[in-house]
Amino acid sequence: MVATILLKMTSDPDAIVAALLHDTVEDTPLCLDEVAYQYGKEVAHIVDKVTNMDCMAWKKIKLTERENKQKNN
Repeated sequence: MVATILLKMTSDPDAIVAALLHDTVEDTPLCLDEVAYQYGKEVAHIVDKVTNMDCMAWKKIKLTERENKQKNN
């Protein structure tokens, strides 16, 4: 879902890959060094920044009604 939303905003391949991997470091044994090795330093940097974002920052993003329904399913 994150990558789909991001595709509407950018066509940057590093951003799209990072969107797909955004929870990888928190939810799997994969570390940022491995992300950097496999996908590049820029992708690892983006994943790191998104992983460390404060939850309150996400609450400030306004989703459409459709996106909210998708998020809750």
